[in-house]
Amino acid sequence: MTEKAADLEGHSLPVFEISIRGRIHAPRDRYPVRHHVTVLDITSGPDDPLPVLCVIPDLQAPDSMAFAYTGPVTELPYADSVLPEWTEFLSIPIEALLFPEKGTRRLEFLFYLSGAPPVDKLAASTCTLSYDNPQLGYLDIEAAQGRADELAVMLAVRVSAVDGSLDKREGAVVKRWIHEKIASCPAEHTEKVRSRLNGSVKRALGMLKDGSGPGSKEICAELVEIAPLAKRYEILEFCLAVAKADSAAKAQELNIVWSLAEMLEVNRERFRVMSEKSLPVGIHEAPDEHQILGINSQMSSEQLRAHLRKEYKKWNALVTHSDPAIREQADQMLELIAKKRSELDG
Repeated sequence: MTEKAADLEGHSLPVFEISIRGRIHAPRDRYPVRHHVTVLDITSGPDDPLPVLCVIPDLQAPDSMAFAYTGPVTELPYADSVLPEWTEFLSIPIEALLFPEKGTRRLEFLFYLSGAPPVDKLAASTCTLSYDNPQLGYLDIEAAQGRADELAVMLAVRVSAVDGSLDKREGAVVKRWIHEKIASCPAEHTEKVRSRLNGSVKRALGMLKDGSGPGSKEICAELVEIAPLAKRYEILEFCLAVAKADSAAKAQELNIVWSLAEMLEVNRERFRVMSEKSLPVGIHEAPDEHQILGINSQMSSEQLRAHLRKEYKKWNALVTHSDPAIREQADQMLELIAKKRSELDG
């Protein structure tokens, strides 16, 4: 068992190379057999093994992502067969594996030969080695996901309480989001997730009351560090849902959500499109035309006119939409565009 670079389909990739040698005794000549390989992470000790996951379907256990290789049925030519020299048997691309955690891992490889069907184990051997895993492991990712959800709740509570109070309808959105997260996790983690997220609400309210703990800037900086871009958009969608919960998106709420979008380092135009879908013009208590239309102070007159033409074309195509809410939003957007054009021409 060695770690090395191998040429796979014209690319040099790091692999775990499994080689075999030795004597195999079978019940008879021409005995049908299968080769098997499993990999376990035994960093915490052989009595507490963890699976090593694999992204290649042909190298996965049934109904699991855990690495498990089972070869095709072959025949041993003789009842007593011998491989006198080390023979390369299987190359496992390391990039296809997902280990439990980042850092130095202790891995145990098990090779065994069984009859086909696998009613007996004819030969078996294990090998252990240390591997320095430079990537986040699946337990690291799970922990980061849980932490990201906690921070998402803190930001949503800040959006709700920016006007000085936590509206019941906004609180209901936060509770519903928490319940959805609890419902989507494995049953054995339900209580842990419930306790963690409910605790986040209490901590967020406590921090707002006494001014302690990290601010929005620090929370967003941590999210940029641990959460992928898709997760950050999900969090912003959550905050937008809170902002519109009482059917009137206040300017303070919208300003803080836009500020969060900046600090979470998402694409501004994509976030504006997301905001359009969540918060139609009619729900804005005090519409910010520049935010709604995607206008910024750096635009020249010609750039502004081109941008307004693009927006007009988009919304004009929706004035006959089958959904009355979209038709209404299109009419409101066209009014804003016409107003801004009039100011330019004036």
